[in-house]
Amino acid sequence: MKKHLNKKQALYESIMRNIAKTVKRALNESMDSLENEILDYIHSDNKLYAYYQRNFDGELISSYDISSCVYNFDDGNIYYNPDFMDNLSPIEKVFVVFHSVTAPKFYTDFYADGEDNIEYNIMLDKKINNYLESTFPQFRGITKKLKGYI
Repeated sequence: MKKHLNKKQALYESIMRNIAKTVKRALNESMDSLENEILDYIHSDNKLYAYYQRNFDGELISSYDISSCVYNFDDGNIYYNPDFMDNLSPIEKVFVVFHSVTAPKFYTDFYADGEDNIEYNIMLDKKINNYLESTFPQFRGITKKLKGYI
């Protein structure tokens, strides 16, 4: 059993494991229409496609148990709410997925000390969004357009 540095971290990890189990039981598909839509969009840009291929080897899985989109560190998959994604433009969908794909790259920067709270999550989100907007010109202004939701 893992030694938890605090109760919040233990609760968070437990919730994420339960979400993953629920989604896996509810869904048996490995590739859905969102992933096809995302891949169609990023295939037109070599830089986007290379980044996606290099940084994500999991699956995109729909789940109504998620409010928006989240990377699950336990299984390496991205879980998204179809209703949330349906309200986004194609570039916004790609940005949200790329935000989740990028999370593991920055996760240790903020959570190395075992802290798991809302302030650290907000800092992580800001760092990811700044990175994406500076790396991919087509993402500039997306964070503002999404009203900082991600």
